[in-house]
Amino acid sequence: VEAWVAAFPRLKEAMDLNPPAEEREIQQLILRDNNFSSVANDTDYYICDIEYASRGLRFDLVAVVWPSTAQARRQHRQPWRLVLIEVKHGDGALTGKAGLHKHIKDVDRFLSDAGRAASFKADMANVFNQKRQLGLIRCKNPLAGFSDEKPILLLMMANHDPSKTRLRQLLQDLPESQYADVRVGTSSLMGYGLYEPTILAPGDAIARLG
Repeated sequence: VEAWVAAFPRLKEAMDLNPPAEEREIQQLILRDNNFSSVANDTDYYICDIEYASRGLRFDLVAVVWPSTAQARRQHRQPWRLVLIEVKHGDGALTGKAGLHKHIKDVDRFLSDAGRAASFKADMANVFNQKRQLGLIRCKNPLAGFSDEKPILLLMMANHDPSKTRLRQLLQDLPESQYADVRVGTSSLMGYGLYEPTILAPGDAIARLG
């Protein structure tokens, strides 16, 4: 532990000298707003982990839906819903080998293994509770675990150009997911706080795009 503490300033300096890609920076902003900013306890989601990788698959963020009502926050023994988040920055990232359609298929492949999905949920609950103990998540209660509900696959597109139609076309043509409920994240005015009314079904997102 002492060695890690001693190395920390140098590690931070190395990160500052090698700034992350824009998408990674957005992931950090999402995590900050929902986990430990001044509005963290008002949002309806907490971020458990970032850049989770397993067997060739990678999730930008892993989260939990924990409604911000006083009653829900007191129900710390109740399992809450798992969320897998895919972040895209700009319209150029919407297609290709890491595009929206491929990500839905990858998530289905990951979740189709019930044993792996259960192990993943247990791992993420442990990560959440460890970060909470370290003061990295502003939540008064530990996370009991994740519910048996279908996970949410949350697509978050930052800085979409409203003059372009590609996003609307992709949402109209999204493949069906057998193991997850696909949602589209939008903002409450500006910012990256995740509030339940701004998490839209693809059809509602298409209507909002116009």
